[in-house]
Amino acid sequence: MSTANINTNLLLKPFPAEAMRTIAGGAKLTTIKAGYITERINEVWGHGNWTFEILETEKIDDEVICKVQFCPSIGLPITHYGGSKKISGKTWGDTYKSAVTDALTKCASYYGIGNEVFKGNIDAYTLAKMKNENKVTTSQVKSNSTNTTTTTAKASASQVRYIETLMANKKMKMPDFDIKQTFSKYNVKSAADLDKMQASQLIESLQK
Repeated sequence: MSTANINTNLLLKPFPAEAMRTIAGGAKLTTIKAGYITERINEVWGHGNWTFEILETEKIDDEVICKVQFCPSIGLPITHYGGSKKISGKTWGDTYKSAVTDALTKCASYYGIGNEVFKGNIDAYTLAKMKNENKVTTSQVKSNSTNTTTTTAKASASQVRYIETLMANKKMKMPDFDIKQTFSKYNVKSAADLDKMQASQLIESLQK
């Protein structure tokens, strides 16, 4: 089955800080909340254009393990295992649902959804920094709405990473694409020098 019609920009689009949370573990890793994974799958393939099948389930002591196959309308089906331990106060039904969600999330990651997180590029420190940047930006917006003198907020870390990804993809498809010339239109030398509005405009331009 061809993957030619899959929107790779949506697949690789970074998730906002509010979509992620820290999980327990020595390295303080992060993961993406299940609702955002489902939302992204719907954005890429469309509502009703994908499904999944639970192939196996097993309960071992206080843990549920399941095998799930993700079946999109475009692209190959992906099969993966997921697991979840029963949490005090939660039912076994909740535990089974969490295990299925874990498996579906891993299947989606094979298509590139959440790559930055699942490769470990966004640890607890980076996530905290992203959330802090969002708070600062929100504070600036509120302040600007009540003052005549405004300060333009810099592009967020997720915007910068997304622009860099889009440019790399465009360079691969169009070797003559001039990255420096593109930045010069905004009087900057890199994505990190853009303000949020400029970053949004550039992202929209690169997605065309």
